[in-house]
Amino acid sequence: MILGNTAPHPEKVPYPIIRPRVHLQVTFTCLSRSIFGVDTHWGNGSTYVCVGPDECHACKKGQRPRYQGYVMGRGHSSGVVGIIHLTASAAGSIYELDAGERGLVGVKLSIERLGEKDNSEVEAHFLGWDASTEEFPHETFVKLMLAVFRVNKPAATKIRGLEFPS
Repeated sequence: MILGNTAPHPEKVPYPIIRPRVHLQVTFTCLSRSIFGVDTHWGNGSTYVCVGPDECHACKKGQRPRYQGYVMGRGHSSGVVGIIHLTASAAGSIYELDAGERGLVGVKLSIERLGEKDNSEVEAHFLGWDASTEEFPHETFVKLMLAVFRVNKPAATKIRGLEFPS
């Protein structure tokens, strides 16, 4: 498992954010029941939440937001628990694996970059299920993701594309 950037707020987010790098595959077992997804922009050296076309400076300048998805995962070889970053294409293929009440808990996946750039799309490959996997606490996952994006409270009407996992 290749660690990308580390948690942006170690006191609030004590887990690394893991992004697959070009030509390096990340294999993990999903610990969260669903994907935490949000539309974002890139600027001033970091990713930030899109608040929608009426209030978003980047949208007003014609920049299209990019979907970012996240799941909690445990690395197969390292055992590290981290926040796994997914692009829209990877998240789209993972949505199909939702197993009802358990959701994505126990889904074994590999993800890898398709292109030569660090922001290329990510492709996900299903590797099987591990029925003995325990779920990462859902409420903790949501709080972690809100801290990553410096959102104090869920205000779905103010954050474009924000999906709060149920």
